[in-house]
Amino acid sequence: MNINELIQKAHANAKAKGFWDGERNKSELLMLIVSECGEALEAHRKGRMGTIKDCPQTMTWIGDSPILDKDRWREDFERVIKDGFFDELADIVIRIADFLGQFGWVSMELWEADVPDNVGEALLGITKEVITENPVFLELAMSMAFALAKKHDVDLWTSIKLKMAYNETRERLHGKSY
Repeated sequence: MNINELIQKAHANAKAKGFWDGERNKSELLMLIVSECGEALEAHRKGRMGTIKDCPQTMTWIGDSPILDKDRWREDFERVIKDGFFDELADIVIRIADFLGQFGWVSMELWEADVPDNVGEALLGITKEVITENPVFLELAMSMAFALAKKHDVDLWTSIKLKMAYNETRERLHGKSY
């Protein structure tokens, strides 16, 4: 998967789950991305990293083949990975991708982004790029999330694939009102 495929898949999944049935407020959507930055910081503070290394059997279930036992996979994902730091970074990227998919930004590349070592500073930098509402800065914010994961020696693509697979198993609107 590349970034442009991610944009298409994330947006298609969000539409399938009912998130785009009505009109959406751009400011609200951007704040939902910002809220993921706050959740990522909180997960980091709690030491809840949630990497595939903590749950290696999940990778064999997701890989390039279908998930073999969805109930067991979902249970393991929720217990070990969900709401962890890298899961929240994946949420940041997925929400940005969905936003860009809705508003027509479908051709982008990851930049070589540099982020501070301090996680709070790095997430604040991502937040600053998000609130501009400019697709170019959203692209930079996404690149910064990848750079932050790389600083922690984690493949964010894997976290994104896991979260996207999990999101496909979730109920309409993920049980929320919007």
